[in-house]
Amino acid sequence: MKSFALKIVTPTRELLNSQVEHVMLPGAEGFFGVLAGHVPLLAILNIGTARFRSPDTERTVFLSGGYAEVLGDGVTVIARSAEFIEEIDVNRAESARIRAADRLAAHAPGTDVKRAQDALLRALLRLEQARKFKRSPGS
Repeated sequence: MKSFALKIVTPTRELLNSQVEHVMLPGAEGFFGVLAGHVPLLAILNIGTARFRSPDTERTVFLSGGYAEVLGDGVTVIARSAEFIEEIDVNRAESARIRAADRLAAHAPGTDVKRAQDALLRALLRLEQARKFKRSPGS
C-alpha cells in the first residue's frame, strides 16, 4: 500500500511526523479515512481519536479537536492538544473530570457552561481511551 506523510502538531509541539498508509480522523461530520492520493480537503476535527497505520505499526492519538488539511502528498493535523493514548495520565484526566463535573454542578454565575461541558467530554474520552489501552492484549 502506498504511504504518505502524516504530521500532527499542537501549539506546543510536533507529536508526529511520519509516513503512514492510512489515517482515520474524528471529523465534525463523523470519522473519515484518508489513503494516499486522497482529494484535497480541509476538515474541522472533533474531540476524539485518530488512528493511523504504517507498515510496521498501528497507533492511536487522542485529539482535543482542531483541523486537518489533506493534500495529495500528506495530511497535517493541527490540534488544540494531542497525545498518544499510552501516554495519557489517568490521574490527571480523572482530576480534570472531577473539576469539570463540579463546575457544571455548581451552577455558579459566570460559569462558561460550554467550556465546562467540553472539558468534561475531553476528560471522559481520555479516560475511556486510556482504560481501553490498559486492557488491550499485549499491554
